[in-house]
Amino acid sequence: MKHLKLLTILLLFLILFVWVAQTATATQMSLTVNLSKEFNLINYTSQSPLTAYEFIQMLGDDAEIKSIKRFNKLTGKYETVKYNGSGEPDGDNFAIVNGEGYIVYSKVIKSESLIFERDCSAIDLSAGMNLVGLSCLPEKITAFQLLQAIGDETVASSIQRFNAETGKFETASYLNGQPAGVNFPVKAVEGYFIFMKQDIIFFPDNISPPDIQITSPADNSTVSSSPISVSGTIDDANAQVTVNGINASITGNTFTAIGVPLVEGQNMITAIAIDQFGNSATDSITVTLCTICIIKPVVTDDGIYTTSPVELHATWTFIDPGINIVEYQYAIGTSAGSTDVVDWTSAGIQTEITHTGLSLIQGQTYYISVRGMDAFGRWSDVGTSDGIKINQHIPRIIDIQPADGSSGYALDSINFSVNAQDGDGDVLSYQFSLDGQVIQLWQSTPDFFWSTTDVDLGVHSIKIEVSDNNGGEVSQNIGICLFRRPPAPPVP
Repeated sequence: MKHLKLLTILLLFLILFVWVAQTATATQMSLTVNLSKEFNLINYTSQSPLTAYEFIQMLGDDAEIKSIKRFNKLTGKYETVKYNGSGEPDGDNFAIVNGEGYIVYSKVIKSESLIFERDCSAIDLSAGMNLVGLSCLPEKITAFQLLQAIGDETVASSIQRFNAETGKFETASYLNGQPAGVNFPVKAVEGYFIFMKQDIIFFPDNISPPDIQITSPADNSTVSSSPISVSGTIDDANAQVTVNGINASITGNTFTAIGVPLVEGQNMITAIAIDQFGNSATDSITVTLCTICIIKPVVTDDGIYTTSPVELHATWTFIDPGINIVEYQYAIGTSAGSTDVVDWTSAGIQTEITHTGLSLIQGQTYYISVRGMDAFGRWSDVGTSDGIKINQHIPRIIDIQPADGSSGYALDSINFSVNAQDGDGDVLSYQFSLDGQVIQLWQSTPDFFWSTTDVDLGVHSIKIEVSDNNGGEVSQNIGICLFRRPPAPPVP
């Protein structure tokens, strides 16, 4: 019997381990529950339904755990599960409910690592005593902050925890409208007695840290004057926001700080939001102040590919903060910023070039880089195009079978076959769409079997696309009419 009990416990732990491994998500966290000998107040939140019988076995066997108690607010009484004389769970097999706390009587001092579900569901707090667990709270929230988040002295009375180290209860309560007593840290693994004066629904996620993000100026941007205005989004209109020490105003979910000073060169801009519970959040960006420099150009080539192997064309624009640019230079390479095809060459003051006489390689991507020089001989940073590939011939569709205007039967299948060629000998890929919806993603075979099951009768548009994987694509639409198959003639 003893061996059977141990085998059952091991099997339960194995099932739990497999379940955890398969279901662990970003909403879950591994926490350690520390149990002292005798009385403990704990919390546990589970992703899957769990009973008291299962939970007591998770915490330990009959040599370790004496009992678990749950406070039933409807009856005002405790429900208890414990081990019987045979070492099996016995008593009230209540459900382990997220948001509730539990009293655990342990026979030994032990620690148990458990996977908690970060459950931010609303919690019903009733007038009188509540035994709760809170897994969706800021990491550093204290009892005073939690008490104020629940309500003022007309709503909430006190919060109480059991300090396992001292063996005593600690209480945070209101005194003359202000929190008083012990400002203990609130932890996800602990259970708490919360005494209320009114019934309320408490939303734990309302006291999560604020979320702040700088939206203007953009990260890694360059500006030409100081001070600047910094703006962004904040999800807590009651938070206090500063940007590099400058107080920001908040309108709705937008904050704005005016007059943020910068120094020449690179600057770190940090926005700090602090909510009413003392939770803080930050967001930082880097901005460069350049009052006497040239900002790098934006270079644009002729698209994804070009069919010419002998010339490349590009244009560029500069954001010029009052600087007189006296010369532009460009270079061409097989990687961004490189000059292995054409070294730096003057373009004068033109903002467009066509470089001819090249011997470009089919399938190779080329990058055009540009820099500008001011009257003092200072060069800007290099701007580079996003790359253009040499593709002398795009695919050509020669024939599609069945042809445009063909017909077929519903509840059947139609085999499409595409005959296409590419003058460069590139490997081709094929994609098929039905009435604007892709039904076969890119594949190397030119054949596709279309099942007409669950397809309406009538004319349907089939789009066939062919790609050479070097940027060249061609497509053709054909119409296919589906009929209902006529009944078979009667047997004579």
